[in-house]
Formats: sequence, C-alpha cells, structure tokens
Amino acid sequence: LVGNPAQAFKGWDVALQVLNAVHGEVPGLEVTWLCQSRPQLEGVAFKVHCVVDPSQAKVRDVYAAGHQVLLFTSRHEAWAMPVLEAMAVGVPVVTTRCYGVDDYCVHLGNCLMAPALDWSLLAQEVLSLLANRALAARLATNARRTAERLSWARAGDCLEVALYRTAHYFRRQRDPPPPRAP
Repeated sequence: LVGNPAQAFKGWDVALQVLNAVHGEVPGLEVTWLCQSRPQLEGVAFKVHCVVDPSQAKVRDVYAAGHQVLLFTSRHEAWAMPVLEAMAVGVPVVTTRCYGVDDYCVHLGNCLMAPALDWSLLAQEVLSLLANRALAARLATNARRTAERLSWARAGDCLEVALYRTAHYFRRQRDPPPPRAP
C-alpha cells in the first residue's frame, strides 16, 4: 500500500477488506504501507509494516525490495503515481479503475483492474497474482515497458501535438469559410 491514511478517497477501507480476505487464503500475509502518518489499524488480521514519511531513496528501496504485488484501491485519481512507480520497478499491480490509471493501465496487459469498491474482485485479483507466478511475471514485464515509454520527452511531444490541434481548431472557427463555387 502507498499513500496517506488520512485521505479516505484512497480507499483504505476497501484495501483492508481486500487484505483481510487475502489473509484468509494466505495466512502468512505481510503488508508494507508507505505512508505520511501511521494509520489506525483496527480489525486487521495480518501483519503491517508501516514506513512513515520515507525519503525518495527509501521509497525506491521499498518498491525494489521484491514485493509480490501493489494493491491500489483509490476511488479516483488524476494520475496515480504509486501505480506507475511500482510498474517502473516491475512490481505487479492490482488497481481500481479510478480514472487516471486508464491512461496507462490495461487489464490483463500490464496489470489487473477492478471497480473501485469491489473488494471481493480485488481480493480475487491479488490471489490470482500470488498463485500464478507466470501471470505476475508477464504483467510485471509489460508494466515495466509501459513505465519506460512514459518520459518527459514523450509528454512534451504529446503536448505539442495537442497545442497544434487546438490552434488548428480555433483557427478554423475564426476564419471565414472558403468561397463557394458558382
């Protein structure tokens, strides 16, 4: 898990339901939570390692520590950096369909996706990654390729195209139509 426990839109209630369900199938489940403050954890049957207010270097080290899955349960996000960060280091991802991830996530292509409040399906997706190492490896490889394609240079190119298209659209709206043939 990655994120501020004080932000309810991150779906921590759903995440904990998912992980309790997974713990029922995987009794030794341990979870790492990168967070800005220590969460209040009640009714949690699994072990949680909280990494509170980590440096950027520590964040990178935690991602690279060989975790089996990143669970991301946000209800809505503009971009969802934790998902992309996990993809960049090859951690398989289970994420909610929370809008921003739709720009780079593909269900069964580079991650597994489920509706934001569907804790049961999210739990099934996490369990499928834990049980199927070939699927997890394929998704992780594709996820890393996705992250490598996203760069400032590519973002600049996309912005340039968008600006040209916008200018062209407004120029068309402003210019009078061409004369009609008699």
